[in-house]
Amino acid sequence: MKSKGKAFIYSLLPGGGHFYLGLYNRGIIFLLSTMVLSIGGREHGFGNYNFFGGINNLFDHFAFIVWVFSAVDAFMSADYINRGIINLEEETNFSQRNKNLLGIILSIIPGFGHIYEGYTDKGMKLFITFLAGIFINGLLNMQLVNTLILLLSVFSVLDLLALREGKGFGFFEGESKEFKLFFKIVGVVLVFLGISQALQNAGFYFADFGYNYIFNTISVFIKAAIFIVIGLIVIYKTRK
Repeated sequence: MKSKGKAFIYSLLPGGGHFYLGLYNRGIIFLLSTMVLSIGGREHGFGNYNFFGGINNLFDHFAFIVWVFSAVDAFMSADYINRGIINLEEETNFSQRNKNLLGIILSIIPGFGHIYEGYTDKGMKLFITFLAGIFINGLLNMQLVNTLILLLSVFSVLDLLALREGKGFGFFEGESKEFKLFFKIVGVVLVFLGISQALQNAGFYFADFGYNYIFNTISVFIKAAIFIVIGLIVIYKTRK
């Protein structure tokens, strides 16, 4: 018999409860995903002038969600093992159950889970919307925008679960008129913000720091160009 309490306590280290239960593949998924999310949003560059602003806080939220998920999943898995629902011998391979878990964790970053499971078109739409959100949040530094991005993450997870049952939410479907209008607006905003960000940063660095920061300014232009190109593609794809 596996102790549900021990599995939960060992999950203070993400995946630790699963290692205790013998679910090593599942434990590795939780451990690595928490580590990647914890360090993936660290800021680099010139402090507050980082292009994406507070994205590090956003990824910290994602890491915390996976950590809590790990503890709950370990607690439930212990019960499933004791009841014979989970066969430990089958878990030595990368089972469908673990593939489903990886898809859900990836979908915490909107669109990644959809792309992983073959819903590429919808995944790209979610991911571009996510990029637009963190870009706007970096410019405006508004808690509301950060909250909306977290809600988009929740939407991404729930939508992937629904798609597995042959359903899904219609708003991000390509045939939705509301979605096309929304995405066209997102495209225009991306182009505008990309140009604005490039000009503002270029002026700031040249005026206050001189030509020693030319390299950083070029980097800003490259990042802005990425958003402009994405925005133009979105506008083109949603044309009548």
